[in-house]
Amino acid sequence: MAPKIKSHENSLFYIEAGIDLIGRKIMLDYDIDEDSVGIVIRALHKMSESSSAPIGLIINSQGGEIGAGMALYDTIKLLQQNGIDIITYGLGRVCSMSLIIFLAGKERISYLNTRFMHHQASTDLGQSDVESMKNNLKEIEIIDKVCNDIVIHNSRKSRKFWEEQIKGKEFWFSADEGMRFGIVTAIIGK
Repeated sequence: MAPKIKSHENSLFYIEAGIDLIGRKIMLDYDIDEDSVGIVIRALHKMSESSSAPIGLIINSQGGEIGAGMALYDTIKLLQQNGIDIITYGLGRVCSMSLIIFLAGKERISYLNTRFMHHQASTDLGQSDVESMKNNLKEIEIIDKVCNDIVIHNSRKSRKFWEEQIKGKEFWFSADEGMRFGIVTAIIGK
């Protein structure tokens, strides 16, 4: 979970949150949720105001909430359209929604022993009536297609390949495999 400190202008806050405003690097090493993504989005905007130099986003996360992750994905894409290159780095593990965020990078660099994971979108339907569950199922199918489209667009593999790999299971792959698939553009430490 991301640190919760009242003053987001406080330099200690940025250090504890894994944000280096001067070096233009952000460490995303916690679950993807509204709190963690909000901090990262604010830091990205703050950095983009001071310079158009590239920003490094280092990701080591098991994933998390789809809505929060898509907010960060869209923010990265918007900043890049405005001339701010975001370079994503995979470190340790890049799973689920953090893989989608990793794919937003203009360059997608992995450390040698990073593990990646993609799977079908999932949700907790909780205690719901039948109609709500049907609506939730439609929504998760839409989200699943959006996430798969992002993976397909950023890889050299077909829709059929990805759908077969994730059908009913998690699909894990290495940095080398990610390079062959087109997910990773460079590997550090090789």
